Amino acid sequence: TPQQVSSVLAQLVTVGKDKLKSVYDPTCGSGSLLLRVAKEVTDVSAFYGQEMNPTTYNLCRMNMIMHDVHYKRFDIKNEDTLERPQHYDMRFEAIVANPPFSANWSASPLFMTDDRFSEYGKLAPSSKADYAFIQHMLYHLAENGVMAVVMPHGVLFRGAAEGHIRKYLIEEKNYLDAVIGLP
Repeated sequence: TPQQVSSVLAQLVTVGKDKLKSVYDPTCGSGSLLLRVAKEVTDVSAFYGQEMNPTTYNLCRMNMIMHDVHYKRFDIKNEDTLERPQHYDMRFEAIVANPPFSANWSASPLFMTDDRFSEYGKLAPSSKADYAFIQHMLYHLAENGVMAVVMPHGVLFRGAAEGHIRKYLIEEKNYLDAVIGLP
């Protein structure tokens, strides 16, 4: 994630806060977004993340330690976030992410009974997991939480299941505060 974009995301999730109980990135890569959030506040009690690439997962853990985050203050898991979430019952005060754009996922009908997706009535298509990532993150957002995520522009316009999910997020849940277009 480019530094300027990381900075915008970190500032958005920390507005009006000096301390955070928790920050989560479900596609944490090397951990740069998690660490960027920590620079915006005086204290983050705990860092959580998930990364499916084993090499990048290990890089994230090393980055945490190299940036003076004690190993007891972070919980980074090596697994596929959508298919096998590792922090399922947890809620987080800040969520930041730059998921892989239009990634593939199984979109298995079994997910219609998963609390992360069931209330929407439709699943994101298997060829574009963008909304699946958004739904996953919203499920994990605490009552006082703020989420900032980077998405491809297509999420604003696609129809079918994605249009249905987008409409539900905006009209039924009123979850969207802002869309910031970046080049």
